[in-house]
Amino acid sequence: MQIGELVNLINELRESLKSYRDELAKNEALVRYCIVDPLLRTLGWDLRNPKQVVPEYTVSRGKKKLRLDYLLRDAEGKPFVAIEVKALGKVEEAERDVFSAAQAMQVKFIVITDGASWHLYESKQSLSEPPRSKWNLLEDSPEEVADKVRVIARKAEAEISPRPPPVPGLRCPYCGYEAYASKFKLLRDPWRFRFYEVKRLECPRCHNIFNYYFGINPRSGKVSEFVIRVKPRGGVKGNRL
Repeated sequence: MQIGELVNLINELRESLKSYRDELAKNEALVRYCIVDPLLRTLGWDLRNPKQVVPEYTVSRGKKKLRLDYLLRDAEGKPFVAIEVKALGKVEEAERDVFSAAQAMQVKFIVITDGASWHLYESKQSLSEPPRSKWNLLEDSPEEVADKVRVIARKAEAEISPRPPPVPGLRCPYCGYEAYASKFKLLRDPWRFRFYEVKRLECPRCHNIFNYYFGINPRSGKVSEFVIRVKPRGGVKGNRL
């Protein structure tokens, strides 16, 4: 798995969430099929291999039987990640009993998602505590999501590339302020230019405006990004990141 492949998928999943919002809000199974399954595959998980992925995993808690939507196992077959899936917009409705059942299995991470929002907890945490990490496919930049979601990749697989250095973020071409693209103010809906997604952004520090180009070069498969200043008058100046 290459970072470009993951970013491409995240863009596709974002479009699915927008296009099928009403359907996904009514059907938890549809969230699993349309959003969670494709993401797990790209992260290196073989959904046909029960030694890696066990759907509908049942845990006994006294006389009660509880179900985990997914149990992901590591290379040694030990529980690694438990995932609970909710319908779109209902990520906050996670069941405490299911959460505690996952903890009892001594998984490393517990993930609760509605397809768009993803909340990741360490097993030692309680559901009332803030997640260790969280990301949103609709609100965060694709590169930010790709950086965070790789924590649940199947790293033991040979085809999984080593985790890249942390994404440095986007740098304002005027004042040098650096942050993820989602931290800049979006001034208009993104548009396409060749293979790039283009966003017109405003810097939260200096309030100057620029266009941010981000895409995957179809020939090389590598991430390509740059910014172009937008001036009220006169020309423009490009700045390669």
